[in-house]
Parts: sequence; C-alpha cells; structure tokens
Amino acid sequence: MAPHTIDALLLKYEKGGAGRSRLSSILNAVVVVTSMLSPVALAQDEASASEEPPPQVSRYANNPARLAVALQDGERIYRQHCRACHGRRGNGHGEAARFLNVEPRDFTTGVYKWRTTPTGSLPGDRDILRTIANGAPGTTMPAWRGRIPGADIDAVAQYIKTFSDRFATEEVPAAVPMPKTMPDLGDEAAQRGRMLFVLMQCWTCHGVQGRGDGPASDTLTDDDGNPIEAYDFTSGKFRSGRRPVDIYRTFTTGVNGTPMPSYDEALMIGGDAFQDLEQYRPAMASDGLAPLREFVSHMPTTEEIWSISEEERRAWANQSRWDLVAYVLALSKQRGRARLYLTTPPYRTD
Repeated sequence: MAPHTIDALLLKYEKGGAGRSRLSSILNAVVVVTSMLSPVALAQDEASASEEPPPQVSRYANNPARLAVALQDGERIYRQHCRACHGRRGNGHGEAARFLNVEPRDFTTGVYKWRTTPTGSLPGDRDILRTIANGAPGTTMPAWRGRIPGADIDAVAQYIKTFSDRFATEEVPAAVPMPKTMPDLGDEAAQRGRMLFVLMQCWTCHGVQGRGDGPASDTLTDDDGNPIEAYDFTSGKFRSGRRPVDIYRTFTTGVNGTPMPSYDEALMIGGDAFQDLEQYRPAMASDGLAPLREFVSHMPTTEEIWSISEEERRAWANQSRWDLVAYVLALSKQRGRARLYLTTPPYRTD
C-alpha cells in the first residue's frame, strides 16, 4: 500500500477527527509491516534466522538503575516498532493485527514458543533476543537485526517481559544443553528419521509428506482454544531458525502454547512400545509396513534403554532427534527450498 493511497483514504475522514487519527495509525502500521515483506526483506530475514543470537543478557540482575533506563528506552522502542501489532498492553491486539497472516504474540501470558529452556517454562533473555533479532520466517514478524541498534533490541526485550507477572514470580530455568557438533544428516539418517516420524505419530498432524495436512490437522488448537495450523515442513521456512541445530532445539524443547510437544524423554522408548504396526499403515502406504517392521526389529527394548547410564540414554535420544531433523530437512529439500548443509559432518553448532 503506497503512501499516496493512504492519503486518499484519509480524505474520507474529517481533518483532525478521531476516525482519521485511528485510521492513520492502522494504515501506517500496515505500510510498516508490508514494507518488511518485500522479497529483499524476506530474504534478509531468512538469512538472519541462521545467524548466531546476541549474547545472553545478565547485566541487569544486580543493577536496578541500569534496568530502569533499559525499560524506559524499551517502552519508547516498543511504542514505535511493536505496538501496532502486539498492542498497547502487549496482548497481541494491536491495530494492525487483523491484517497479519499469524496472530501476534500475546506477551501477557508469558508463553513463548521458541526457547532453549525446558518445555512449559519461561524463556531466557537470550531466547527473546534471538526471536526479536532474527524474526520468525514465514510470518509477518521481521528480523530486527540491522533495522534497529542492538541496544534497542536489548531494551525492548526487557520491556516486553513487564507485560507478564510470570517473570516476577517464576525463575527462568537453565537452558537445555545443545550439542556442539552434529552427525551426518544424509540419506541414512533421513530414512531413520522417516521411521521415527511415523512411529511418533508426527504425520497425524504434519501429514505423510510433511505438508501440514495430517488427519488431525483440522482439529488442532492452541492453549487458548484458537485453531492452529500444523506446520508445513516443505515450505522451507523454519520459524525458530533454519540451521539444523535450531530445528533440533525445537524438537528438544517443544513449542509452548501449541500441541507440539517436547521430544526429549519421549524418544527414550524401545521397539517393544510399537507392537501394533497396522495403525501406521496410512503413513506407509507407498512402501507397506515392511521397512517399518525392519526398523522396529532393530530397536532396543524400553527396558534396555532405561538400564543403561543416563549419558548413554541421552545419546540415544539425541541421535533420534538428529534423525528427525534429517528427515524434516529432506522434506524441505524436496521442494528445493532448503539451502542447508546436510552431509558435511561434523558441523559446529555453537
């Protein structure tokens, strides 16, 4: 929407009237958002999502004076750049929200989808900074890295926490450890990942081909009861980052506020948990159940998994998550959208 179009619409309202003021704020918000959705801007956002996040913020813990300055700056920056979508009270009901393809985050709940902290918990400062800096590809949430100074991103991250009482009453847990290297994510890993994708019922939401059209996809709701779409892995737009370790992190911690669970201990099960393979036939229609039966026959039993050391058990679950990552990336690659390093181990993830 061009500026001259906005001026034409504003002429329908009396000069200086309340209607004009409100329409002006809405339309200008739309201009801001749509300008960030140009092909160049989207390409920049996708590239930013693969960059390392800013350093963890910790200097405010014992420095209330510095925090007070940050909150004052953060409120100003929020009004200028964030309020149109997220709303004056941070509840996601901004004047531009109705025009967006994905509802803006409601900061008042303290529920953040993408974190390094365990499922259900508050995010760390670094998690909030990462999302603000890198944006959420595939949505209208742009990457603010390079658009505003790093100090402004820092300040607004502190300010948006004030919308939820959870940050005053709950401790932010330590981040879940992430691996420093990744294994080969080639065809063999992707094939194992496909079997896990079937066994863990991922296809019921995300679809057999990962397109977000599974048999349960029409029934999904978020924690507030609002309809929510299962993610289309073939889109190549990974909202929490497109590096393999970013996808690995999402599998580990889950997506708070949505039906997407954490696949941490959930993967610490053996082949004996999958006795009735007939229920998976819809997901294996192209190949039949023989490949799945073969995969399950080589899995250890649940008792064997829980009889080994915790370190070995974690290694088992970690490998399974990497296999899922390999398969998800393979789904994306089929559409020619994944520009990722899949077969060059070991790759540093830190």
